[in-house]
Amino acid sequence: MKKLEDGLKRIYLPILVAVAILWSLFPIYQLVLVSFTPSGELLTQLFEIPKHLTAKFFKSVLFGNDLPWPNMYNSVVVATLVTVITVTLSVLGGYSFSRWKSSTSKALFYTILVFRMFPPIITVIPIFLVMQKFALVDTFWGLVLAHIPFNLPLAIWLMKAFYDSVPIELEEAAWIDGASISQELRKIVLPLVAPGIGVTAIFMFLDSYIEFLFALTLSRRMVVTMPVKIAGYVIFNDLRYQVMFATVLVSTIPVVILYFLVRKRLLAGLSLSFIKG
Repeated sequence: MKKLEDGLKRIYLPILVAVAILWSLFPIYQLVLVSFTPSGELLTQLFEIPKHLTAKFFKSVLFGNDLPWPNMYNSVVVATLVTVITVTLSVLGGYSFSRWKSSTSKALFYTILVFRMFPPIITVIPIFLVMQKFALVDTFWGLVLAHIPFNLPLAIWLMKAFYDSVPIELEEAAWIDGASISQELRKIVLPLVAPGIGVTAIFMFLDSYIEFLFALTLSRRMVVTMPVKIAGYVIFNDLRYQVMFATVLVSTIPVVILYFLVRKRLLAGLSLSFIKG
């Protein structure tokens, strides 16, 4: 019976993996295909391949009158600021929650996570009124301050999990040798959870880079981000599929660059999350 189960696993597991990969790649395939499809040959079926391909929509996006580079710059600046602030706070907060074992700590930790569960749409109007009061509408800091409350709980939760994987005995040994908490944190713990910090930074960057609701509400002309720019291609009685999809592909450039810069830390961080003790 066990041999039969092992045989079925060897047969069906690769099939399931292949189906999952195809399911994940198919939207990207459609995105690329539509971007190169002429206006008169828009796809009418999912698997239909156009007779002709054109790069004019990419030329329009990259070299036309309505370039996306300022919007990409805005998105990168906002996402970078959010990442730096949330990662810095979560490095400290995650360590505190990991090492401070008490009912108060547990209650406070779950209270912070509750804020992540709130639908952002119910806070849009209050946040807009606050930003308007302090003249932060259509500014970088207005968007950054709107993103942080929703990103920080996730960052703290991730960092706590990474700190939990570091044995407390290493810190106790450092304390016996006379090291202070700041010294053992800087010289022992942080190097061990560095891959986890990289994973957290990637999540924070992506979450802020693709955020749409607050970007749409708090931007006017100066800090319009890429998601708002892409949504602007939806015009009354018209939907510019090819230009929109070409812009989407161009908007992935910072994400792809970030991935290749930190891919080793990402894999190490994901491996670290499965190690306990």
